[in-house]
Amino acid sequence: MLPCGNCAILTMCMAASCSTVGSVGRTDIPDRYVHPKEDKRKDIFYQDCSDDDVERARHLFRSESPVPGGTPVDVTEDNFGSVTRTYIECLHDHVISPSIQKKMYTELPCRRVVSMNTSHSPFLSAPEELARNLESLATIN
Repeated sequence: MLPCGNCAILTMCMAASCSTVGSVGRTDIPDRYVHPKEDKRKDIFYQDCSDDDVERARHLFRSESPVPGGTPVDVTEDNFGSVTRTYIECLHDHVISPSIQKKMYTELPCRRVVSMNTSHSPFLSAPEELARNLESLATIN
């Protein structure tokens, strides 16, 4: 999902008092990548995941550029507005808070919103439920 009104998702998350995105990591000026703080990852990304899943994710986690999330996006009704959208809302997400998620899927309306009682990582904490939700969304006419 994209923020609307020519704003950036990172800006939206940083402005939300209920988002922990600001504590995710540090940005080093020379390479301009966000380096996740390892001791914060479970509370931010994986709070409802098993320790085994968190350990597997630790090996896959990479620093990322803040540019994609920090770049304002402007969409038009003729193009992006014509695409049928659905949204999977993670009710316990500490990165993109439920209030930010709701703002996005309300301002760029979705045909269907599916809510899951998960963190930012339902693919780890509730993979079967996520797969059922994705399958049900794929069959919508």
